[in-house]
Amino acid sequence: MNLADLTSEMLRRAIGLYAQEAFGDDWPETVQRAARIRGRAYHQLLRRMTDESRMSEDSHHRRYVLRLGNRNYPCMKLVLEEILFDGEFFFLVDTHDELDLDPSFPGYDDWVELRKYNRELKRRIESRWADEGLPTVVEARDLAAEDAERCQEPSRGRRLILALDDPVEIEAVALALRGHGYEVVEAHDPDAVVGEAANENCDLALLGHVLGGRSGRKLAATLSEQRRERECRRPLRIVLGAPRWDARGRPDGVDAVVPEPFDRSELLGVLDDLLQ
Repeated sequence: MNLADLTSEMLRRAIGLYAQEAFGDDWPETVQRAARIRGRAYHQLLRRMTDESRMSEDSHHRRYVLRLGNRNYPCMKLVLEEILFDGEFFFLVDTHDELDLDPSFPGYDDWVELRKYNRELKRRIESRWADEGLPTVVEARDLAAEDAERCQEPSRGRRLILALDDPVEIEAVALALRGHGYEVVEAHDPDAVVGEAANENCDLALLGHVLGGRSGRKLAATLSEQRRERECRRPLRIVLGAPRWDARGRPDGVDAVVPEPFDRSELLGVLDDLLQ
C-alpha cells in the first residue's frame, strides 16, 4: 500500500481489530481515543502517530506507530511500516519485548510466558487484519512472488539458511532471495538452523532477531562457536537481523547486521558484498 492510500477508516478498522483481540470489550480510554482517529489526508493521520523512521545518508526507512499495549503488557505497538519494498507500507504488530534476559534473572519464567502470550496475540491480530483485507505481510509476500517471477535472475551458486520467526515473512524474504538467484533453505526452529549449518554445504545463515522464542543473537553465537570448532572449506557467513531501534551493534562472530523488517535492496546489497 502506498501511504497516499491510507484513510482514516482503514486506520480506525486496524485499531479496532487490534483492540478487540488485545482487550476484549474493555478498551482503555487511550485506545478508545485512538480508535476515533480522524484525518482527511494521509499526512494528517501520520501526524497522530509516532514517527519512528530511520534516515541516514545511505538508507532510509519509514515507520509510524501507535503504542496501544494489551491487557498484560503496555508496550505492544500497532505499526505501519515499509517491508521489503520502498514505498510499500503494511500493518504489523511489534511486541516490543525482545530483551535478552539470562535464565537466572528474577522472574525469567514469567517473562518467557509473557513473550509467548504476546507472540500469539500478534499472530491473531495480524490474521484478523489480513482476513479484513488490510495490507499485512501476506500482501508483502504476494508482491515478492510477483517480483521474483518478473525478475528471476540466474543462479549465483550460493546456498543460504533463512531463519525467521514469522511463517509468512520467511516466505516473502525467501521469494526475494530466490528471485535474486540464491538457493534458500528455510529453517523454522533453532535446531533446524544448527543442523543445516553442520552440513557444510551452506554459504550463509540469515537469522531473524528472534526464532522460536530464542534470541537471534544467542543462536548466532552458537553458529559462530560451531564454525570455530570445524575447519571448513566453505566457512559459513552469519548475518543477523536486528530491530531498527536496537543500537547494540554487531556481536562478535557475526559478519553483518541488517535492520528488520528487511528492505530488499539493503538486504541483497549486504549479502552480495559478503558472498562476492
